[in-house]
Amino acid sequence: MNTAPPVAERTSVDPLLTAYIRALDAAATVPAFSFWRYVGFAWQFALWEFAFLALFMTPFLDAIRLSLRPVTRGLPSPTGFAWRHFKRPFQAVWQGDISALQLVRVRMLTRAFIGAHVAGAVERLKLAEDRVRLDCLMRTPADDKALTALETDRQKLDSLANVAKAQNSLGTLLATGSASALPLGLAKLLIPAIVQLLPGDVADQIGSYVPLGQLLKSVGLADDENITLTPVLLSVGGGFLTFLLITAMSCHIEKRRILAETGAYAAEDAVLTALHGEKFELPLDVAFGAAAAIAGFASMYIYASLALTEPDRSDQMQMAITELIICLCVAAIVAVRRWYVRISPAGRRAGFRWLLRLMPWQRSPG
Repeated sequence: MNTAPPVAERTSVDPLLTAYIRALDAAATVPAFSFWRYVGFAWQFALWEFAFLALFMTPFLDAIRLSLRPVTRGLPSPTGFAWRHFKRPFQAVWQGDISALQLVRVRMLTRAFIGAHVAGAVERLKLAEDRVRLDCLMRTPADDKALTALETDRQKLDSLANVAKAQNSLGTLLATGSASALPLGLAKLLIPAIVQLLPGDVADQIGSYVPLGQLLKSVGLADDENITLTPVLLSVGGGFLTFLLITAMSCHIEKRRILAETGAYAAEDAVLTALHGEKFELPLDVAFGAAAAIAGFASMYIYASLALTEPDRSDQMQMAITELIICLCVAAIVAVRRWYVRISPAGRRAGFRWLLRLMPWQRSPG
């Protein structure tokens, strides 16, 4: 049975390619390194706290407003105003959106994320169009008009792939001094901590090949060449790793914002749906956020076990575990809700029917 759509009914890839080009150009407008999102996050958090505290007082103000209705007619409800700002982060989590957590913007990393997304989408489009080309070749006679259109699309996709891969050249990013300093500093700070968690014979073998002690002494994190996991080393290393993961999360959020504003996601859905292609996207921003929470709270847990005494140690360790579990639960909710919102209603119904077939009462006794 022939499943290839006629060329007149095929969705053109030109709008999608135009959206991708706009997204790649928009990445150049991202600041090289900007901390201004920290100010916005602090303001949003202060507003959320103010709204939470205001909810204890605004019902009384609403009661006064209602009792003086002829005088206060037209005044907005204080409770409604406070409630709208208080529920905003919960609504965002339920919609699969964590854009409020964006703290940093880095141009190179944002360009790399956009380039990786475009390059991956182009490969999916090539595979989908190869399936259409195969159907055209198997027709009798072959659909020369459709093959010509597919060949033109392939040339466009190849050109866009080259541009996207240039944006996603991680080797080029790491070759610059500013970028290569990050993994180098991370290695200096975190490798000794990892070595401390390994068995003694493994750590000794690593130390015989890599002079970690001398490296730590040269950067001022150790008094001698012996490798010890000190609270200072743990704090600096864990904080640095958390910052790197938060930066990756923020840049991935910026990538999603740019692709949404340029219409790339909508054009992607239209083209891949017409070509019966794959539309799944990993929620890397959620994964980076969850990893940052693990790094931060794990550092707090180990720091408490090293530097604090009872009963402060138990309280801090229990608090770190509780907050980590809460963060991971929120990340799971965001990932599941984002996946659920992205799929079509028909896909939801099909998935629900598939789950029902897995239920024990749906299986026959034989």
